[in-house]
Amino acid sequence: MPPDPRPKDAAQAARQRHGEEFHGVVEHVLRLLLKGRGIHVVRMPKNNPRKSNPFLAVVKDEKVAADLLQRLRLPLKRPCDQQDAETYPDSDLVIVREGVWRVLAVVN
Repeated sequence: MPPDPRPKDAAQAARQRHGEEFHGVVEHVLRLLLKGRGIHVVRMPKNNPRKSNPFLAVVKDEKVAADLLQRLRLPLKRPCDQQDAETYPDSDLVIVREGVWRVLAVVN
């Protein structure tokens, strides 16, 4: 009889919950420090950011938001066929500057 997987699942769920809480604290501290300086903290979605561009909430311009998202893409080769592809980094928060919109930092 295989061992019960539930304790591992519960431990993993607890680690995930604590990690998300920590990300929330980091995001809150960054927002407080950068408030009023024209610098914004954008939380990236866990799934595909192309479905709902997270920069639209801050930028309010679809073209600029799409450009910011495009600048985060990373080139890679698929392991099976070595075809070129692009992906997004594993990022939780992206810090952008308004005016001439630029990505200043990516926080994992």
